[in-house]
Amino acid sequence: MQLSTITLTLFFLVVVWTTAGAQIILTSENSTPPAGYTDRLYFGFTDGITVPTGGAAQVWDYADVDFDFPRVTYVTDERDSPIFTQAYSSGTGYLKFQEFEADAVHYEGADEEGFYAVGRLIEETGYPLTTITGNPDDTFLFLADTFTYEGRINVLSFPMTYQDTYESDRIERTNLALTVAAFGLTNAPVESRRYYTESHSVIGYGQVIIPLEDHSPSPPIDVLLVQIDATAIDSFFIGGMVAPPNLTAPFGVSQGMVSTEQVFVFLTPGMEAPVVRINFGAGGAEDFIYRPRAADLVSSTRELSTARLRISPNPVPRGGSLKVQIDQEFAVGSMRLLNQQGQMISVPEVNTQGKQCTVEIPSQLPAGVYYLQAIDLNGRMIPAQRIVVQ
Repeated sequence: MQLSTITLTLFFLVVVWTTAGAQIILTSENSTPPAGYTDRLYFGFTDGITVPTGGAAQVWDYADVDFDFPRVTYVTDERDSPIFTQAYSSGTGYLKFQEFEADAVHYEGADEEGFYAVGRLIEETGYPLTTITGNPDDTFLFLADTFTYEGRINVLSFPMTYQDTYESDRIERTNLALTVAAFGLTNAPVESRRYYTESHSVIGYGQVIIPLEDHSPSPPIDVLLVQIDATAIDSFFIGGMVAPPNLTAPFGVSQGMVSTEQVFVFLTPGMEAPVVRINFGAGGAEDFIYRPRAADLVSSTRELSTARLRISPNPVPRGGSLKVQIDQEFAVGSMRLLNQQGQMISVPEVNTQGKQCTVEIPSQLPAGVYYLQAIDLNGRMIPAQRIVVQ
């Protein structure tokens, strides 16, 4: 069984820091959850990815990581959830069992001790077992289910800063159904039970650089580097009895099997999920996941320009042109169009002449409210200006 699952975790943080790249402290004070938004995370190729070096005032540069594919997630305020009364938020993701995958919603809680995984909701999902048993009528089924974790793993303990450590554990259960003619099984109830332990150590602080959605490098983002050493012990039961080896072996699992994984996450203030998450298995890096929106949401990582944008016309029609007047000399490196959730959705074409430039609005852009942001060649950012696209 694969050890990793994607869990979209909400980190609503307040930060104490002095200068860019300085040591930071993450706390829960004055945290305010969003009502909901969409997020686009990217999976990058893991070629050449090695274990990040810990220590003080580091710079981790991943700007050259090649893009593989994106995944859109939806995060929701769950403080009134009828399913998990202790939930604070939820995020869409998935659950994996070997090569099988089911859509899932992962629920998180929040209290004075930290943010923690509460439980999950799994959607019913079935697969044929032809490649395993040779019989196209044999099936593997994730049963629709809600499960509250037994025990608690803090994805973030408060307060958190460089050289902090903590360890926690929980039990996860997944209900399945198997149809395997060779064993006389027809929708037989199967339970996968996982005893899960995580050790978290903040091993570094500094700045991370990631690819943006236009594949250009982001400005440096202030982060803590956290190393997570995870261990899972798996057991399998069928009809309430321990599953026999001749049934588990074809799935590549066994009773009491131990899986280990090492994960490195880069956490930044004001960001609800890791800027970068790297999963390492026995064969090296297995997943490299990054969020370009971090570069736009975390303004503390950028030196702000005192320049201001004057935009006309506003509203502007789709496919039209914006005239942007800059009130001082400013060498524009790029313009970005953001939606109301802070996601970068377009890198419009810009024609610059002195303090003025023209920005082309994509004709396929849906009507609505957007924000135009300018960044100079040194990574300094002009505060974004609101525009209306008609």
